[in-house]
Amino acid sequence: MKYKDKLKDPRWIEFRKRVYRKDGYKCTICGTKDRPLHAHHRFYEKGKQPWEYNIGNLDTLCSWCHESIHLLEQESEE
Repeated sequence: MKYKDKLKDPRWIEFRKRVYRKDGYKCTICGTKDRPLHAHHRFYEKGKQPWEYNIGNLDTLCSWCHESIHLLEQESEE
């Protein structure tokens, strides 16, 4: 199953809601509640499903901050 398909799984959808609730439904970087929110994994472990992580290892990020984090990660890998 592709990763993007796993993000449609009911287990991920429920887990993602728990992450948002933990962080007060706001971006943990900029504090906004005005952009779409994403649940961001701080790291990945081979073989784990997106919903199998400790909830403390995920952060709620707005769409802008989430994209920015991934762009910075890509740049540091180059």
